[in-house]
Amino acid sequence: KMIDAQGEEVRRYNEALVALEGTESLTIPGETGEFTFTDVPPGEYGIIAVAAGFQMPEKRITVDLRTALTAQVELILTEVRAPDSQTGAVVGRVAFANGAVAAGAQIGVLGTSLMALSGREGEFAVRNIPPGTYALAVTLQGFKRVELPGIVVAADQETETGLITLEPEVSPPFVLSTQPADGERDVVVRRVVPVQVRFSQDMDAGSVREALRVTPPTRFGASIGRGRPGGGDDHLTLEFYGTGEGALAFATTYRITIGNSARDLLGVPMEKPYAFSFTTGRAQIIQTWPANGETDVYLTRLDRPVRIEFNAPIQHDSVSEREITLRPNDGDVPDVYVTDDANSGWSTVYVRKAWKPGTRYTVTVSTRVRIAKGRGQLTNMPYTFSFTTSERNETGGRGQSSESRRRSRER
Repeated sequence: KMIDAQGEEVRRYNEALVALEGTESLTIPGETGEFTFTDVPPGEYGIIAVAAGFQMPEKRITVDLRTALTAQVELILTEVRAPDSQTGAVVGRVAFANGAVAAGAQIGVLGTSLMALSGREGEFAVRNIPPGTYALAVTLQGFKRVELPGIVVAADQETETGLITLEPEVSPPFVLSTQPADGERDVVVRRVVPVQVRFSQDMDAGSVREALRVTPPTRFGASIGRGRPGGGDDHLTLEFYGTGEGALAFATTYRITIGNSARDLLGVPMEKPYAFSFTTGRAQIIQTWPANGETDVYLTRLDRPVRIEFNAPIQHDSVSEREITLRPNDGDVPDVYVTDDANSGWSTVYVRKAWKPGTRYTVTVSTRVRIAKGRGQLTNMPYTFSFTTSERNETGGRGQSSESRRRSRER
């Protein structure tokens, strides 16, 4: 309620401002003085109301929402009587660094209980201050505290502070999460291995790239931002390569360090470097077509065979229809052969046969399949995957046997 000097209600609630201390929540009461704050986290809060020419008898009203879901309070603003000749006032205006008005800032006279809130236009007036020299403190959540020393207050006078500018609080950026996580093992080596780093705020792309170090040295690409040219973002993507010069090695631990020269878009550097590591796995099957569990798969003997892809070269003579078993066994011996990618050298095994329609097949790759000499061992063997063929599948003819195919290639 707003009460004038005669004790009568004054319906000028649109001139008042109510603030929830410890938050950025501000509101203007409705026509009858009602106000509501919603989505308030559990805790204890102070509520302050201010209006030009009025003040709260109490400095603040406290509400406890640690256990209760709602709380009802009544705030009373009483009209301020004209100051006597023994007090003065401090008046001014509060704004943000970009020039916007700062409503709801708390202005306190240090060493006293006197305070005020800035109004909707950023204006404030702290009244009934005994003559003397004071320091003024201006606070608003999310912004740096401002202190103005040497404010001289004279009896029956208003002291102007001029415009008080609030600067945002500056907190250094830091790494929130990485993928792979720090210390993760058996990271599969693929043609491209993405590594994601998420920061606490948008970062300057150039400074992040310059701050990156990877040991042991390996080839990688780095990008930050979601496709915005020259833009910053809180996501950094590193792409490591599994093939070519400087490729990732098997069973190797890589350490990524982001130096504290990495800056956010405000130019604030990281407080300290951040480092994390991951360890690559060994050679293995990295992909099949069809994928495990896939259904309604359309296969043909000639141009749509089953594919089993490795991330390393394998010994061709270690692969035949004896090392690739199919269930159910319908009596049709599959054609099994191997090709090596011209660039990476990685091997792909192809399995061709007359696939029955509407049938669930299970394929198992034997442990007898061997990696090329000097490349270590395959780790995810035996390897099993299943798929179901389409009802549209055509069984087709038998074609050449595996042995005939080998003899043809030899000729």
